[in-house]
Amino acid sequence: MDKIMTLGNKNRSVGATNMNAESSRSHAIFTVTVECSQLGIDRQQHLRQGKLHLVDLA
Repeated sequence: MDKIMTLGNKNRSVGATNMNAESSRSHAIFTVTVECSQLGIDRQQHLRQGKLHLVDLA
C-alpha cells in the first residue's frame, strides 16, 4: 500500500505559494477495500466488505 501511495504522490503537481513552498496543486483520492468471506451456518459463503476513503483536497 505504501508503494502505491508513494507512486501516486510522485505524480502530483505542486507549486510555491506565499504560505507554503510546496503547496499541492491537485486532489488525491485513495480507496482501500477489504473483503472477508466466511461460511455461514446455512453453508453459504457470506461476503463482508469495507471501504476506507482517504481524500486530500488541494
